Amino acid sequence: MTFKIDFEPIGRRISSVGGTILDTAQRGGIVLNATCGGEGVCGRCLVRVMAGDVSDVTSSEKIEISSDELVAGWRLACQTKVLSDLRIHISPGSLATAQRIQTEGQQLPIEINPAVRAFDISLEYPSLNDLRSDADRIRDALSNFPLVFHHGVLKTFSNDLRTYDYQVTVFVNDATIIGVRPRKTRVLGLAVDLGTTKLAGYLIDLTSGDTLASVGAMNPQIAFGEDVMSRIGHAIRTEEGKKQLQSAIIEALNTLAMDLCAQVGRSVLDIADAVVVGNTAMHHLFLGLPVKQLGLAPYVAAENQAVYIDAVDLGLEFSPGAKV
Repeated sequence: MTFKIDFEPIGRRISSVGGTILDTAQRGGIVLNATCGGEGVCGRCLVRVMAGDVSDVTSSEKIEISSDELVAGWRLACQTKVLSDLRIHISPGSLATAQRIQTEGQQLPIEINPAVRAFDISLEYPSLNDLRSDADRIRDALSNFPLVFHHGVLKTFSNDLRTYDYQVTVFVNDATIIGVRPRKTRVLGLAVDLGTTKLAGYLIDLTSGDTLASVGAMNPQIAFGEDVMSRIGHAIRTEEGKKQLQSAIIEALNTLAMDLCAQVGRSVLDIADAVVVGNTAMHHLFLGLPVKQLGLAPYVAAENQAVYIDAVDLGLEFSPGAKV
C-alpha cells in the first residue's frame, strides 16, 4: 500500500510504501539529521506528526523525547513507522543544512603532465568524393596517433562534428579519444576530497595546471550516519542501503561539478579527467564495493590501491570517456 506524506514547512509531498518516516524522507531527497544511522540514540531526527496514523512510541523515543513532547506528537523519524497518509512538521534542528567548507590552501608549483591532451583540429567536410567515416576523418587529422574511440564518444560525436562545423577540440587519453568539443576548448580536470562529513572540489585547467574554481559541500551521506561505522551498518543491513549511500555521493559530485563549471562559464562535458580521494570506507561506498568486512575485525579492505574507472559507469556526467 502506498501512502502520501506531506513534509512541512518545506512543502514536499512524498509517496511512501511503508517503513519509517526517515526511510521516506531519504528516498525523497529530504536530508534529515540522523547521525546515529537511524538507531534512535542521537535524538536528532525530530519531527511532529500533525495528522495520520503511525506506530507506537518506542523505548528509544521515551529516552530521547520528553513526555510532554510525545503527547504533542513529537517523534523520532527513524523510529516512527508510516501506517497511513501523514502530515509531518520537521523541527528546524532536524534538517541538515549547508555549512561553510574550507577549500583554501597553498598551491605549489609542479611539473604539468596531464593524462589527457587536447588537440584543436579543422576537418574537411564530407562529400560524394570523400566518404571517409567521421572517425577516420579525425584519425587522419591526428595522423601521428593510432587512435580508438571510447564508445560513449561514438554515440554522440557525429552530431557534435556537424554542430561545431567540423571545427573541434579532441580530448585524448593515451590512445583513446574520450571527448569532442568546440575548437579551442581547454580541457578540464576535477579533484575531489571525499571526506566523511565534507566534500571539497577543485576545477583544474589541465593545460596550465591552474585552479580555476573551488567549492565545498556537506557529504549527504551524513543523513545515513555521521560516522563511517554507522554508514557501513546502513549499507550491510540491506542492498538498498548500500545503493542509497553510493547514489547520494554520486548526485552530490554531479552537483558539485556543475557548480564549479558555472563559476567559470564552462560545461561539465569539458571535464575529461577526475581524481577522488578519501578514506577506505568512503572509497568503498563511492565505488559500490563490499563493506561488510570493513565493519568486522580485522577490518580488511576489499581493495586498498587506486582504482581507475569510467566516470559514466559511476553515473558521473562528465566528458563521455572521462576517467576517475
